[in-house]
Amino acid sequence: MPGIRKIVDLSHALTAHTPVYPGDPVPNISVATTIEKEGYNLFNVFLGSQTGSHVDAPYHFSNQGATIDKMDLKFFMGRGLIIDVTHKNSKEEITRDEIAAYESQIEKAKIVLFKTNWHKKAGTEEFFDHPFLSKAG
Repeated sequence: MPGIRKIVDLSHALTAHTPVYPGDPVPNISVATTIEKEGYNLFNVFLGSQTGSHVDAPYHFSNQGATIDKMDLKFFMGRGLIIDVTHKNSKEEITRDEIAAYESQIEKAKIVLFKTNWHKKAGTEEFFDHPFLSKAG
């Protein structure tokens, strides 16, 4: 992509200890074969589609929505804007009024990220009580 200044990988490591939303399948990653026994290394991987870094594809909310494999990868790349909302508390809304302050910058961006620093709470009960985007936002 011309004009790229920096590519940022936002994915989290996928392990057997990756936090999952309560009730979702727990990741299970185990050795299936080894070079010593079968001549090649292979892992069994079991996880829910919402495990770890993921995108809520339209299908997640509607049976008529596109599944992630039908979405063009270009949809997930582009000039980004980071809005710092690290001051937000558990289950606190990110409001339309807060976002409006960035309106001129949003118009130049393709992707808007809300920085919460909530990843630091991974492994705690509070992790799932993250701030959220209000419907108006």
